[in-house]
Amino acid sequence: AAEEDPEPEDDRLDDEQRAELFVEAMRTVLGRHCGACIIDGSFFGDLEDEEMGEEVKSARSLQTLLVKARRLPDITIMLRCKHDLAFNNVIDAAAIDKEDAELCELAKAQDAEALAEKLKTCQLVSDDRKAAFQAFVEELQGTEDEG
Repeated sequence: AAEEDPEPEDDRLDDEQRAELFVEAMRTVLGRHCGACIIDGSFFGDLEDEEMGEEVKSARSLQTLLVKARRLPDITIMLRCKHDLAFNNVIDAAAIDKEDAELCELAKAQDAEALAEKLKTCQLVSDDRKAAFQAFVEELQGTEDEG
């Protein structure tokens, strides 16, 4: 079973105090000592969280933090690309399909030992898919033990 993330510790700050803390952190990080730098504007990945209020999202947005910290950039460059282009440039779908096909062949042959060995070395197939194959291996081993 997957472990759940532990609850964050209560820092005893209200939203306004936390926003001030974020602004002060931005001032410290981007102080006079900092020369040219590149900032990944998506560093607060949890801004996509639907449970987070709009006010909190706004307070944590990069734009708001930079304005309140008085650290406006000299230049802003936004890089965008289509998801399928990014996927194709980073992920080798053919290699994933090949590895999955090898696992499927071993499963069809109902060779529990070979399938278990292949699962130990496969790296491209998703964890959900590996778990499904592992459950099948255990099922095969259970029928072997019975028979």
